[in-house]
Amino acid sequence: MYFTFIGSASKLQPLFSGPISRRVSEIECLEPRLAKIRRLLRELPAANFDLLKRLFEHLDRVTDYEELNQMTSHSLSIVIGPNILRAPRDDFAVTMSNMGHAHSVVRAMISHVRTIHTRMRAHNT
Repeated sequence: MYFTFIGSASKLQPLFSGPISRRVSEIECLEPRLAKIRRLLRELPAANFDLLKRLFEHLDRVTDYEELNQMTSHSLSIVIGPNILRAPRDDFAVTMSNMGHAHSVVRAMISHVRTIHTRMRAHNT
């Protein structure tokens, strides 16, 4: 069973690709950056969107206890970022060159998850 799970997991695609994270992270101001993230999230398939929403809500709750668990949004972005924002075809060189950008985007998504999803909900209704 374990090997079946690992085999299936190895075929999963990243939710966003490296070049997207670079374009988002290069936006200097916070509000336009969050707006770009919202636009990208709207383009995701419903299952990916729901998964990301739940994941980032959970990660936001983890940061609520950062005094106890030492898991800040920065620490979480280092751990989770490479799993969510990967280069297409697992190109190691591209992954390494985009790592800082990926961390920046994931950190923004953790820190501002409520803002991102609240505004998306208001836009969709």
